[in-house]
Amino acid sequence: MKRNLIHRVQALIVALSLLALTGCIPVIIAAGTGIATGVEYVMRGSVSKTICYEFGQIKKALLVALCRMEILVDRAREIEGGEEIIARANGLEIRIELKQITPSVTRIEVKANKTFFNKDKTTAQEIVHQTSKIAEKLVS
Repeated sequence: MKRNLIHRVQALIVALSLLALTGCIPVIIAAGTGIATGVEYVMRGSVSKTICYEFGQIKKALLVALCRMEILVDRAREIEGGEEIIARANGLEIRIELKQITPSVTRIEVKANKTFFNKDKTTAQEIVHQTSKIAEKLVS
């Protein structure tokens, strides 16, 4: 009788352990994904997005977004496959690359830095978001 009870308790412990472990796997995977994304941002120091609009439309949307955000454009230069725009706002140096992927797809990459080690991810994200939002309105 005692042996039967011990086997049941052991079986219950094993079953509960398996249930607990299966719940942990997605959490571990999700944490790993977040860590990988954070490491990618730190290593590259930029936020990027591929947008399904032509290069000229994204450039117009970007310039409108920068103007609305009161970010001043210093200069622009052609780079291979696109254009780099350098802008400034409140001590931030903002580098934006626009690259034409296809005639109807453009990639935007934004780096916002106060210093070499002090990067402003949220400002970079907002520039990408506003550009995408304005580009959508230019079509309608």
